[in-house]
Amino acid sequence: MGLLDEVREIFGADNLYEVFGIEKTATAEEIKKAYRKKSLLCHPDKVAPEKKEEATKKFQTLCKSYDFLQDEERRKVYDETGEVDDESVDSNRDWDTYWRNLFPRVTKKQIDNFMQAYIGSEDEKEDLKRVYEKCEGDMNKICEYHVGYSNFDDEERLSSLLNEMIAAEEIENYPAFSKESAASKRKRRQRFEKEALEAAKNEAKSGDGNGQNDLSLLILRNQQKRASDSEKFIADLEAKYAPKTKRRPRAKK
Repeated sequence: MGLLDEVREIFGADNLYEVFGIEKTATAEEIKKAYRKKSLLCHPDKVAPEKKEEATKKFQTLCKSYDFLQDEERRKVYDETGEVDDESVDSNRDWDTYWRNLFPRVTKKQIDNFMQAYIGSEDEKEDLKRVYEKCEGDMNKICEYHVGYSNFDDEERLSSLLNEMIAAEEIENYPAFSKESAASKRKRRQRFEKEALEAAKNEAKSGDGNGQNDLSLLILRNQQKRASDSEKFIADLEAKYAPKTKRRPRAKK
């Protein structure tokens, strides 16, 4: 798979600049700044163990995209042709070391702090707006591409923000968003809660004898309860609002 195929699949982007949320006219310094911001949001250190592989792939694609654009000659050819010479892209490079050499003072705590500042910021709003328009309101795609969507609990916050932007006519009201079925939402919730349950189970198995097991089992039970409650809640909504099929009259003997 070539680099352009990777950015389409992983970031939903049509070109390398779109990966970073910048224009083709961006300076080298602006590209580096955008890369640093995006890398902090995508770094594998900020995700749960079960999502490490997916986050690593995303991070590597981001690094390859930046490494390509920071080379003036390759960028010039790309700008003129829209094509990437994949033979010039080093897919086997240690991208974490590459990143840490560019930003040597960044720690996991700084990544966490950066994420806390990002959630609810104007930057997140603009990123969400861009992803929403790109996905035409499909929350199943938005949850994959928007870095501020880490679990289903984020959805209420993000949906409220999108509804505010729709009301203000900042974005289009796509039917995929405003008319999404309860069944579709339930399926998405079940997927995220399954991942959360797996994370809690792994946490429980790796207890260190200092109360970690008890804490992990409590987390697990809470996750299971939320999963059960949410399914019942959405099922109740469907029962209340879904159109009821008419029963056929029995045939007389």
